[in-house]
Formats: sequence, structure tokens, C-alpha cells
Amino acid sequence: MPGAAALLTLLVFLFCEQDATAGSTLTATLGEQANAAAKVKSLRGRVIDGAGRPLAGAYVTLIPVGAASDLTNERQTVRTDEDGAFSFEAIADRPYTVMVFGFEDSDAGQYHLPGESMTIQVEKGGVITGRVTNADGEPVVGVQVLAKCVGAKDGKPLLASHDAYEFSRSRMTDARGIYRF
Repeated sequence: MPGAAALLTLLVFLFCEQDATAGSTLTATLGEQANAAAKVKSLRGRVIDGAGRPLAGAYVTLIPVGAASDLTNERQTVRTDEDGAFSFEAIADRPYTVMVFGFEDSDAGQYHLPGESMTIQVEKGGVITGRVTNADGEPVVGVQVLAKCVGAKDGKPLLASHDAYEFSRSRMTDARGIYRF
């Protein structure tokens, strides 16, 4: 009978050892998943107008700060939802600037880190319109007109990141030679 008790003790020990190993493996796997989830960062925010109302459909661009920030493949652009909310998911843990296209914003040039939540208040701009004609006063149809901002409203120079946007701020003249920004 003592041999049977020893055998039973040995079997219990072996089964408990396997369960403990399985448990630690499961704990390690869950820990790795938690660490991987912690490494996936996001940057969220909301765009509002001067009266505090959400701005739906605005284009918000995330620009990495640093020497490699000129690479366009690292930039991301999203549109705000009906509540003015935006989110950049699965981004690297580094500083960024955030820019709202077509608006002057108080946040321009400030650095943001993943994990932050921000509210960007923008100021509505104006309208630029005109007509392109030839020397005889006839409309010039289908010509590209480019609007280039040469300075910020407060007289400060613009950030270099505005340059890429200016090229997308072109319009074609219509059948009357009219353009509108």
C-alpha cells in the first residue's frame, strides 16, 4: 500500500506540473498579447468651428515630426465624422503635428504624442473667385489656377507642411473662365 500511495503522489505531482506549465504558458501568451496591444498607439481628436460646433467632413492630416517627416508614405489623412471626431490608429510612438486642410487652426505647429486626445478649433476662411481671360477678353477654359498662401493670418510664416497642400489647392476654370476656391 505505501507503494500505491507513492505512485499516486507521483501521478498527482506530474499532472499538477503539466497544469502549472500550461497555466504559465497561457499567462505568457496573454501577457504578450497585452504588450502587443499596448504598442499599438492611436491619436484621437475632434475638430470644432469658432462657435464650438463639430466640423463634419474635414480632412485631418497626421505628419510625423523629424528628418523623415517629408516622406509622404508616413503621412495619414482621415475625414472627421458627423461629430467632428477623427482617429489615427496603429501609429508609431513618436511626435506628430496635426493639420486640418482648408482652415486656419490654433493647433498648427504643436507636437502631439500617441495616446493623446485633442480638440482643434478652426477658423473659417474666405472665398477666392475670379475669371481668366485672354487678351481679347474671351474666357480661358480649363486652365489650372493655383492658390498659394504666403503667410498666416497673424503675419507669421507658414509651416513647411503647408507646401504639399498648396499643390492640391488648384482649380480649373469653367466654360466661362471662372474659378472658385
